Amino acid sequence: MMAVTIEATDGGYELRIGESRLLFEDRFEMTSIPGVANYDVSSDGRFLMVEPEEIEGPAQLYVVLNWFEELERRVPSDP
Repeated sequence: MMAVTIEATDGGYELRIGESRLLFEDRFEMTSIPGVANYDVSSDGRFLMVEPEEIEGPAQLYVVLNWFEELERRVPSDP
């Protein structure tokens, strides 16, 4: 998570943007919806973020051979 200081100058008509800096670093879940934050900030400045689910053991991958034949067997195209 990065942070940057923003200052209004010239009566509020211009913005001065400071250097970006690392606020903290950790792994957190990303949202799949563009523009939707996956975190929130409380009134006292603390962050609430969703951590990724820790999955124990290897992930499973199912491979289906002869997929079209299996589909025809389960859902015949003839009425």
